Amino acid sequence: VERQEGDDFFKYYNFYEGRDSVGSNGYLTYVSKEKAIEEQILNVTYETDIEDVYALEEIEHEKEQQQQQHQQAQQEDETTRFELKQEPFVFMGSSPTPEGPRNSIRLEGKRRFNRGLFILDVRHMPAGCGVWPAFWLTDEANWPVNGEIDIVEGVNFQ
Repeated sequence: VERQEGDDFFKYYNFYEGRDSVGSNGYLTYVSKEKAIEEQILNVTYETDIEDVYALEEIEHEKEQQQQQHQQAQQEDETTRFELKQEPFVFMGSSPTPEGPRNSIRLEGKRRFNRGLFILDVRHMPAGCGVWPAFWLTDEANWPVNGEIDIVEGVNFQ
């Protein structure tokens, strides 16, 4: 099992730099990790995931347990607080340039897989002019001849 998340996410990828490939030929320039951070189109942010139903269920369970313990001990302690933990989220975007093509990020995995179960947990997909968020698998030595498996792909405001 390989979990690619949080601050460790980027160690699994190389940052492709330069123009888009001939196959898709987008009007953009892919930038390095350092340039992406500088332009604020790449970061790891920590937020409370209020839609994490598993964490909410766990908190409710903890509350019930503590209420039962509280009732058994017949103590009145109002200091117990329940909070959702801060979760890391990877942010990637694009930015306009005076020259025209947008600066963007293209990550290419360092590992190659013959098979596997791949799970992508997306909180927010970028949308907007010139944005083409995608997660796909391919036989890179024979792309586009052998095609690709699109896990998720969107264009502009899709």
